[in-house]
Amino acid sequence: MTQGERGEHRTIRVALDQETVADSDVEALKRWLEREPGLEPLTRGGAGEQRLRIEVRPAAGAPGTAMGAGSEIVIVLLTLAAQPAVNDLYGKVVDGVRAWRANRRSVEPGEPPEVTVDPPPHDADDTGQDGAARADGEE
Repeated sequence: MTQGERGEHRTIRVALDQETVADSDVEALKRWLEREPGLEPLTRGGAGEQRLRIEVRPAAGAPGTAMGAGSEIVIVLLTLAAQPAVNDLYGKVVDGVRAWRANRRSVEPGEPPEVTVDPPPHDADDTGQDGAARADGEE
């Protein structure tokens, strides 16, 4: 596993709006992302083969349980990747979140929670994305 300059893994943070999220939304979105065609192959494999891990963690600065309000989803990059590959992965996460929101809207009453996807920190010589993307269908 390759880690960043300070020993931490690069991560993509997926934050659901804490005012509108239901307890089931965090785990449902995590499962959805684990099955996304562009992400699923990267989460599979044995030791040394798995390239990313999708976790639920307590949201930064928010009290709560590991599975409900006060939680966020974190995509942890376990291997070294060039910035264009990281940008591609980030785009797949944003697309997956948008697809989940559209699906949730069609199968459950009410609006799904708003979701913000924060890209991982850039490399020093990056040619990457700037800022977080809202994954609510708005551009």
